[in-house]
Amino acid sequence: MSPHKSLYPFVFLLSVHSAMVHSDTVQEVTLLADEWCPYTCLPDKDKPGILVEVGEMIFANSQTEFNFQLINWSRAVNNVRAGKSQGLLGAYIGDAPDFIFHSHPILFSQMCFYTKPSDSWTFTGFESLTKRVISVINGYSYGDKFDQYMVKHPSNIINITGDKLLERELLMLQTKRINTILEDKFVFGKKAEEFGLVSKGCLAREGVYMAFSPANEALSTELAGWVDQELEKLKSNGKIELILKKYLD
Repeated sequence: MSPHKSLYPFVFLLSVHSAMVHSDTVQEVTLLADEWCPYTCLPDKDKPGILVEVGEMIFANSQTEFNFQLINWSRAVNNVRAGKSQGLLGAYIGDAPDFIFHSHPILFSQMCFYTKPSDSWTFTGFESLTKRVISVINGYSYGDKFDQYMVKHPSNIINITGDKLLERELLMLQTKRINTILEDKFVFGKKAEEFGLVSKGCLAREGVYMAFSPANEALSTELAGWVDQELEKLKSNGKIELILKKYLD
């Protein structure tokens, strides 16, 4: 994230107790994301998002207060880069390669191409994109190879900004301003089915991470190390798998 919209004035406060990350360096962590459900969702007590629940568990053995805020993705990246917040939640490495990442992804995201069923095109590699007009979300990384493709072929790309992005992409497809939507299969799959669209192939999977600010390297390195430590526990005890089943089954 992987895949990201205008300011959403919502903050999740996930207060936790017992051993701290390091009380002398951090007592509060604020991670920014945009609405990218089921990874990061609008406020919902039961289903705030896969990554929100994982984040809560990661900091559950600390006295660090975990704050999660939904804002426009480009703004989120800029704020974290400037040190105004500690990190991003739901980032691909390509979203901010200068940030500090933990060693192993929380999970994997896969971006897929969606078209109308009457469209005979199928993605068979980047050479097959010649006649495609593809909608993407402004500021998102789609993995290194597609990011490079966007730079080299801007006439094939329509960047979407603002609110209600998925709805706007669907409207653009219906009005033939684009002929292809590129979106994460878990974010868009059900809506694609609802509107009668079909997947015509996918990019390689990309790891999804918390990404910490380069403005405070010492703190960010400490936080990344804490995430690695706690993430290993959550994977080994099966808790992440349970969260995934809650959202994806």
